[in-house]
Amino acid sequence: RELLTKSKMNNEAMSNSPKYAAMEAYKVAVTDAATRKEISFEELCFDGSPSNKDDAGGGGAIWSFRFKESAGRDWTSWDPWWNRQCARKLVFLRDGTI
Repeated sequence: RELLTKSKMNNEAMSNSPKYAAMEAYKVAVTDAATRKEISFEELCFDGSPSNKDDAGGGGAIWSFRFKESAGRDWTSWDPWWNRQCARKLVFLRDGTI
């Protein structure tokens, strides 16, 4: 936690710098995880209905998926990420389907 609070750049500078955007997102996630133990359906699930789309055109979370190397060659050989392509994109729906 000490590292999270001792940032060398102020939040405004970090939010304007793409180089630090991922680290800032990580810090926010770690801080959030310290205060709660679950996520909501809205955070986990995709809802493509027009009424639930935000101003950015989103409809919920779209997750990237790749196999870990430990899955073995059979699995990683056909995984796009291990073949220098973009990882698969998945969405979780409220009815339990992916």
